[in-house]
Amino acid sequence: MPSLRRSDPSPQRRRFPPYLVMVIVGHLVVGGFLSTETLFKSSLRSTSQWAPAAILLGLILLQWVKGAVIGMQWALEVHGFGGRDDAMEA
Repeated sequence: MPSLRRSDPSPQRRRFPPYLVMVIVGHLVVGGFLSTETLFKSSLRSTSQWAPAAILLGLILLQWVKGAVIGMQWALEVHGFGGRDDAMEA
């Protein structure tokens, strides 16, 4: 049974890109929705267009953000990209 000190950090690494995409899409969609509501006094039709836009934008951005996170980890030599073992030093 592995100890808690030497647990695999990979679940945390896999969760970061989706959270980052949710923050980006949330800011874009909420900002766009509020600006169109304010400027055009739009109806339910405009509201129903933002949900598919959010889903598509999230799916499109996920691949790009994941690549950027992996590239950042590689550039900073984090978690296996530095050519040395990730074992914790005592």
